Amino acid sequence: MTLSQKLLFGLLSLLSLTTIARAQVTPPADESVLGTLVVTADEKAQLLRVAILPSLSPVHEDVVVRGIVHRDFEISGFFEMLSDAKAPDGLYGFDDPIDLAAWQSVGAEAIVKVAAKPFGKDKIKV
Repeated sequence: MTLSQKLLFGLLSLLSLTTIARAQVTPPADESVLGTLVVTADEKAQLLRVAILPSLSPVHEDVVVRGIVHRDFEISGFFEMLSDAKAPDGLYGFDDPIDLAAWQSVGAEAIVKVAAKPFGKDKIKV
């Protein structure tokens, strides 16, 4: 085994040990606050109509996070996404409440609120 192969092997061994150690130290996330959404795979099943609240914020973090979540839902193929053009009039800020009746009236069966804002130095609150 050449010196470069030994160094590469040693580096890979060190990285795998670090990953294993990190996995053992990190406690599992508390998912007890999450609800359950059952999605079935049936040719005749109708896709769940999902609305992701629009972003009216000029804050870059909010626009980016919302765009990523919307795109991920859209390309998953598991949902029928409601167009932003169907969004009822209202405020869609970080702390603004959701008008459930207005969203239901445009056909939303599920509503996803995604918002982000700067939080201290080099951090965002999602």
